[in-house]
Amino acid sequence: VTTGRLMAGKTIWAGSVTIGNTPDSIYVTYTTRGDWKLTETHLAVATTLEGIPQNENHHPKPGHFPYKREYRRPVSSYTYAIPIGDWEAGDELFVAAHADVKKGRCEEETG
Repeated sequence: VTTGRLMAGKTIWAGSVTIGNTPDSIYVTYTTRGDWKLTETHLAVATTLEGIPQNENHHPKPGHFPYKREYRRPVSSYTYAIPIGDWEAGDELFVAAHADVKKGRCEEETG
């Protein structure tokens, strides 16, 4: 299991992104902290860095990531379960996670 910080802007720690796996799936969980909530998430997983959607300057293009979800009502956590499929044991994977967050009290979506 690997965990990294979910940053709002470039400097505000709004939560974490945790990556784990089972023999069948890769799990990527976005979790906010404090009053931060997720309004949208984007995720890409590839066996090469070039497999992550990027612009001509090699910056990620979250809007083109294959996994995405908008939350009608903001949530504090969401997990993507991605079938391992064509990947094999020992493959190095690159994971790019992006989220839109907002701060403040709001009604959460459930289920």
